[in-house]
Amino acid sequence: MLSRARVLWAVLSIVAMLAGPAAGAYMDFVATGNQDIGSPVVGDNGQGDPQQDGTTTYNNSYSVIGQTVKMYEMVGDGSDWWDAGEYAQVAYRTDITGDFRLVANVAMENLGGYVNGWMKAGVFIRKDLDTGTAGEQKSTNAVSAATWSNNGTFQYRPNDTANMTNIQAGSTRPTAVALERDGNVLSGYIYEPNADREQPGAWQLVNSVDLGTELGATPAVGLFVTSHAKNEQEKAYFWDVQYTTDLSDPLPDAVYMARFQRPRGSDLLAGEVEGRPGRWGVREVVNNGNINSVADAVDSLRSGTGTIHNYELFGAINIKEGTGDAKNFPGDGDYGVTTGGIVTGEVNHMSLLARGKVDIPTSGDWSFYINSDDGEELSIDNGTLVIGSEGWTDNNFGTVYLEAGEHSIQVIHREATGGADVEVAAAQGNTTDLSRFRLIGSGAAGSSDYTIKVPGITGDLATEATQPDAYGQDGTIQTALDAIAAGRIAGTNSTGTADRVNHSDPQDAGGGKFGDGEVAFPNDTENADNHFAFLAEGTLSIPETGTWYIGYDSDDGASLEIEGQTWLEIVTTNHTAETSIDGGLMKTDAWSGSTYTVGRIELAEGEYDFTFVSFEGSGGAFAEMFGSNTLGDYDLIISGAGRDVLIPGVADALELTPEPATMGLLALGALGLIFRRRRRR
Repeated sequence: MLSRARVLWAVLSIVAMLAGPAAGAYMDFVATGNQDIGSPVVGDNGQGDPQQDGTTTYNNSYSVIGQTVKMYEMVGDGSDWWDAGEYAQVAYRTDITGDFRLVANVAMENLGGYVNGWMKAGVFIRKDLDTGTAGEQKSTNAVSAATWSNNGTFQYRPNDTANMTNIQAGSTRPTAVALERDGNVLSGYIYEPNADREQPGAWQLVNSVDLGTELGATPAVGLFVTSHAKNEQEKAYFWDVQYTTDLSDPLPDAVYMARFQRPRGSDLLAGEVEGRPGRWGVREVVNNGNINSVADAVDSLRSGTGTIHNYELFGAINIKEGTGDAKNFPGDGDYGVTTGGIVTGEVNHMSLLARGKVDIPTSGDWSFYINSDDGEELSIDNGTLVIGSEGWTDNNFGTVYLEAGEHSIQVIHREATGGADVEVAAAQGNTTDLSRFRLIGSGAAGSSDYTIKVPGITGDLATEATQPDAYGQDGTIQTALDAIAAGRIAGTNSTGTADRVNHSDPQDAGGGKFGDGEVAFPNDTENADNHFAFLAEGTLSIPETGTWYIGYDSDDGASLEIEGQTWLEIVTTNHTAETSIDGGLMKTDAWSGSTYTVGRIELAEGEYDFTFVSFEGSGGAFAEMFGSNTLGDYDLIISGAGRDVLIPGVADALELTPEPATMGLLALGALGLIFRRRRRR
């Protein structure tokens, strides 16, 4: 039965009934009971449908960052609320007779890795709640509901033996639903938010149906949730649930709570832009029309047009156009597109999607913060919107309850014009006190530095490049090698030496992740150099036996072969389909965009000959080779023996030290964060 405050519910219900249904005003809907319906075996999990016992919790002062609402939290199993029967968790009362309208704000939460697109949560009317036998699983009913990914719906069963009828409406998941009885006519309504998820949205009538006298005089009325998957529980939130018996009362505005709204980009570029422990996966899109809302940013990211830049970000999202820091948390870097030299000058009309992982050490409330110019959205676990704003350099906060463990995090940022920046931070507890926040991915105050080992190069590299415009448009490593071979025969190749593979075209520079000491390609001319192939050969010096992570970054494709050795796996690449390993050869045949790839290999202490190849199409040329013995922390491979590089240490998880009241604001200690961060050298 009711999981808490049962006595309070009963008292409130009696008070409401004694007061009587006051026509002309909405009243709080206070349920008198809850149960599973369908064919459950209550208290005996593993049997029946629903197979797991549902729960309902009521909190009449549920608080989230400045908002207090009356909240129902319902967890329900059940194969569906559909033709075969009504299988769900319900919270109900049976004393609302005659005409009425029931209105509920609604949101959903995925409790596991699987969620059915037809998971439903909403308001219902049903002839009765008898349950348990085959003949009682189906009953005359009507519902107005939100679904996980099929927008809003009004469904009804006209009698106890008929199938259900479904009428869908809306273009996104509604944030509120309503069900109305006017005599024998049932009507369903949904409240659809506007494109920016901000108020006001709009109510719309989905449909109406005359069920005659089939519902009877004393039906059950209330809230329901079904997971649409037997033995899978999902969660629904209903807040400020109200009803009226005077149908002349207008439908009220929904009560907006960003914490419970579905992210606009929850299914955006799934499998293409993904983060993992130690780094953010990032996509930036520029030159793709005016980006005047987060909805525009989502459309731009999804379109596949514009100038697209994919990369991985080591460290915090605290990035600003040009030089300097974002507003409240100094100490990080520029936009990837600016740092990489791909876009110079002012960055306007840009969309950014970033995904990563946060490791939560303690179950409880966690607060998140974004400051950006111009708009942003932050969501957790691909389904819970924590922050959504269209502000200009505003401080935006949101709080969410998280279980201890790893959670995915997603940030969508958009820039219109006039200066771009964004920073993302977190703090333990329900707070807006900036002194308690730390950037997600920054080094933790007081943590120890540590070192990584980086391979070296014995002597200088021999470098070679075809003449600009001598290389065709095929865009593969093999055609690049063929072009180099043809240039040798014709005597047109340019040659040189270098102490590193960290090359760029001074007249049309691209940019990798390690911008120190860049070297011009040996075929450099006074103009931008396009359509050429580049080769570097040398000897790799490995200072210590063990596992090594070695990679390349170039515009466009590249390959790396360590003679006589075998790559074990590709651990990082932003061109999955075009990247492969064949024994000692790791290659990426990708014509457009930055090619970033890291492979894992076991090497004994000693020296190994290697060959690096890249090819350039157009739009900024660069090539670099890097590595270390630590996954996620790398540095350039340069001439000399293998060397140690100092790296700032970070804590294992999001943590806070004791409250500043006892320590002083400057002695907070560490809010450690999971993203390891390479020091810019």
